[in-house]
Amino acid sequence: MKLSRRLTLLTMAVVSAVAVVAGPAAAGDRDLRAVTIHDVKPDTALSRLQAEAEKALGVRLPSPSQVTLVDAARELSDEQIAALASGKDADGVKRLGDYKDPTPDTTVDQVARQIGVGDVVLWECVVVYWPPYVIYFCRPLVYRA
Repeated sequence: MKLSRRLTLLTMAVVSAVAVVAGPAAAGDRDLRAVTIHDVKPDTALSRLQAEAEKALGVRLPSPSQVTLVDAARELSDEQIAALASGKDADGVKRLGDYKDPTPDTTVDQVARQIGVGDVVLWECVVVYWPPYVIYFCRPLVYRA
């Protein structure tokens, strides 16, 4: 009886440890929610993007964890968003850089300059809510000539 109980407890501990290490990526993207915001100007503050995302999702979002700038030929697919949100590479997407813990008044242009992306006049941003994280993926659409 004691051996059986110990094995049961050991099994439960191993399963719990695997779940903690694997994190949200292994659980799938069932809690991941994303909103694409088109025609974002460089001087747009993240607080405005956050407000638009909250309106579209119908939920109050926590402060953003990071802004990631990406280069992709097309709008990001659900699979690409899930891969990027879980820290993996996504086919057809080049990660240009990350900006950690932005403030609400940070603009998209400030992020681009910090990361070293050229002068962009129009962006597309995907606001991803994967509790408890909020991540912005922005891709340049039009560079200044």
